Amino acid sequence: MEVKEWRLHFGLTQTQAAKLIGYSNLEWSNWECGNNLPPRLLHLALSAVAAKIRKKPELTKRPKRKKYKRGKDRKTRSDKGKPRGRQAINQTSA
Repeated sequence: MEVKEWRLHFGLTQTQAAKLIGYSNLEWSNWECGNNLPPRLLHLALSAVAAKIRKKPELTKRPKRKKYKRGKDRKTRSDKGKPRGRQAINQTSA
């Protein structure tokens, strides 16, 4: 089974798949694109990870993104109203 087929079979992103076997996502991407050949024993690592995923399906869940506040609840600068940049330099030197 090809690297990309394996990853898609388990519903993983390139980053998740690479992290599970201890490689960088850039390296994984290069394997999928055919820029580099994967290591010879990669199939052993993939079969071991596949066994783990079958036992613990939560390994394939994607982490939730943080929600950022908008509007009134949003944090504001504590130095609001104070001059910034060149204005601050000109006032301190005068």
